[in-house]
Amino acid sequence: IHVQEHLVSNIMGKHRQGGQSAQRFERLIEEAAHNFFKRATEHACSYWLPHLENIQAVIVGGPGATKDFVVKNEYFHHEIAKKIAKTTFDVGYSNESGVRELVENAGQLMGEIELDAERQIMNR
Repeated sequence: IHVQEHLVSNIMGKHRQGGQSAQRFERLIEEAAHNFFKRATEHACSYWLPHLENIQAVIVGGPGATKDFVVKNEYFHHEIAKKIAKTTFDVGYSNESGVRELVENAGQLMGEIELDAERQIMNR
């Protein structure tokens, strides 16, 4: 595993404000999340696009519904989006431990992807 870059989200956590302040804080949190998702996927795509022909699949993992939200809302470049595996994986960490957890959880899927690639080579 080689981590190309570590990005920090700077997304505020929960807040206690009520009334209009709560709505404003919620909007700021959503905007910060959108900006982070966009920045993170742009960075990832900038690394992957030059090597697209060597990428068999992109495996996505993350906390809760976040990973599915990012995939469904088309944050990834369209060429990369074609390679995203249909299954996403829950990961409890957002650091290198999370990447290791993702690889461990996705082991069976990675094996299936490898077998599919070998089958395609054999069918040629």
